Amino acid sequence: LSFAFMTDLCGEIKSDSVSVSIDFTHATESLLEKVKCFESARNRFIVCFGEKTFENLRKGLDVRLGFVSTHPQNNTRRFATHVNGEIWNVFRVWHPANYGRLIEKSEIELPIQLAHIDQTMGAK
Repeated sequence: LSFAFMTDLCGEIKSDSVSVSIDFTHATESLLEKVKCFESARNRFIVCFGEKTFENLRKGLDVRLGFVSTHPQNNTRRFATHVNGEIWNVFRVWHPANYGRLIEKSEIELPIQLAHIDQTMGAK
């Protein structure tokens, strides 16, 4: 199980992540290099905290939007794709920075989202 934050895709840090510009291809190649540090796995599970990290990784891996599933019951998104002989299961959950004005919602949803991912991992 791996986690991806914006800083895994881009070294630029700003309080407003919308203003951070990311080169999808370069960012994905950088993340692939980081993942190589781990031992190989037949199925790899990557959790992206926040929509922008998820979308940039999706675009960098050239996964079409039609291959992304949305799970409204737990507010997660997911896609699976082949990367270097592995199956990558990539999930989007709430970003911890959302704990400001949405703290109640985040405290309820994030544990549900992580439990959903844990159940999915157990099924593989």
